[in-house]
Amino acid sequence: MPRLYLFANESGNFDFSRGRGASRYFILTTVALVDTEVGDALLALRRELAWDRVGLDTEFHATTDAQAVRDRVFTLLTQHTFRVHATIVDKPRVPLALRATDLALYGHAWTLHLARVLPEVAGARDELLVVGASIGTRRRRAAFHDAITRAAGAAGFGAECRVASWDARATRACNSRITARGPCSAGGRAAIHARARLSPIALWASTCRTRPTRRASTESTEHGLKMRRD
Repeated sequence: MPRLYLFANESGNFDFSRGRGASRYFILTTVALVDTEVGDALLALRRELAWDRVGLDTEFHATTDAQAVRDRVFTLLTQHTFRVHATIVDKPRVPLALRATDLALYGHAWTLHLARVLPEVAGARDELLVVGASIGTRRRRAAFHDAITRAAGAAGFGAECRVASWDARATRACNSRITARGPCSAGGRAAIHARARLSPIALWASTCRTRPTRRASTESTEHGLKMRRD
């Protein structure tokens, strides 16, 4: 049975504070893969860079890496096929009903995200492994994992779905924590799309990264914001 990998990370705080350092946007980004070859290739590149005496004190990070390192990483990425999707939530526009807990915002963001992503990348018989960054306590992670599983079911994904989390900087799966075993419950796709239309908070951006010869570009509009897909 084919397996789809969805690696996720979030940016922005979960609460709605307006103090210093608070973020206006909550951003959920996923990378969809049908295999993990690109991850293995990045680990191999890291060892090669060490042999070439190109210093890497921590993990790869485009903001802080030397240009020579970024060039090698981007060259490697063009040799692999994957899809990147991001859902951007403008928090000041979030309905009051979703402000009661951070889990409500988190679950709603995942529900909107997977309603868009899964129909594009997942087949009816695919297994789905969602891997997110490690967040908070074990109980908090379990609640977030359950929110992701329910979001997958609401998107109409009825095959086997499992959710894991580990530090976004981790290079080995030994740090993983896996929960939500068993099939996702099938949900009504029409219902989730109806809820999405009722909420004006999601600004959608989708980027498809493939080999250069397969690049495509389209434009879409949602909630009055014109975004570009390429």
